[in-house]
Amino acid sequence: MTRKPTTKLLSVILSLALMLSLLPGMSLTAYAANESWTEDMSFDSDTVISQSVNVIADLTLTISEGKTLTINGTINISPRQTLTIAGPGTLVVKGGDGVYGSVGIRNDALGNLVVNGGTVKVTGGNGGPKSNGTGAGDGGPGINVDSVSI
Repeated sequence: MTRKPTTKLLSVILSLALMLSLLPGMSLTAYAANESWTEDMSFDSDTVISQSVNVIADLTLTISEGKTLTINGTINISPRQTLTIAGPGTLVVKGGDGVYGSVGIRNDALGNLVVNGGTVKVTGGNGGPKSNGTGAGDGGPGINVDSVSI
C-alpha cells in the first residue's frame, strides 16, 4: 500500500522534469508593435529604430547636425497628416518587409511629406507582390505619398 503513493509522486516528478527539460530548446519570436508618433520628435544622437513608425498627427521630425536617424521599417503617414523633416541631420529609412512594408515612406490617404532640411535617404524593402497599389515588389519604391515638398 505505501508503495503506490510514492510511485505516483515519483512519476509526477519525472514528468515535470521531462517537460522542463524541453523548455530551453523552445524559442519564441517577439514581434514589436509599430511605434506611433503623435507630437514633434527631436533626435540629438545617432538613433536606430527597428520597427515601422506611424505618424498619426501633423508633426515635425528634427535631426541634429552630424546625427543620423535610421528607421528599419516603414514610415506610415496617417490620412490627412503632414510629416515635416527639419534640421541638418540625416534620415535613413529602409522599408520593411511585407506587402506594404516594401515602401520606405507611405501614406494611407492624402498624407504629405515636407523636407525642410537635412539629408533624406529612403529605400524600399523586400515587399510582397504589391505596395499600396503601386505594383512594387522587392526593393520597391522608396516613397509613396500624395504630395512631397522639398
